[in-house]
Amino acid sequence: MGLFIFNNEFEDFDNFGLTGLIFVTIGSVIFLFLIGLGILTILAGKYLGERRKYDFIFVIAILNCLTGILGILLGIFTIIELNKPNVKRLFGKPA
Repeated sequence: MGLFIFNNEFEDFDNFGLTGLIFVTIGSVIFLFLIGLGILTILAGKYLGERRKYDFIFVIAILNCLTGILGILLGIFTIIELNKPNVKRLFGKPA
C-alpha cells in the first residue's frame, strides 16, 4: 500500500508522498523483524530437539510472545515446559 501511495504521488512529494514513504519504511522494518524472528524460531526448534542452548530457547520463547496469538501460545507453553525440573535436567541445568 505504501508503494502505491508513494509511486502515485512522487512528482510533487507532498504529504501523500511522505505518507507512502512512511508506510514503506514501517512495513519494511516489521517485515525484516518477523523474518528474523522466524529464522530464530526455527533455530530454537532445532536446538530444542538437540537439547542444547537452553537460554537461547528461553529468550526466543519470550520474543515469540510479541507476535500474534499463535506466537503467544507457543511462547507461553515453551516457557512453562522449560521451567520443569525434568526438562532442565535434560539440558544439563541444575533443577
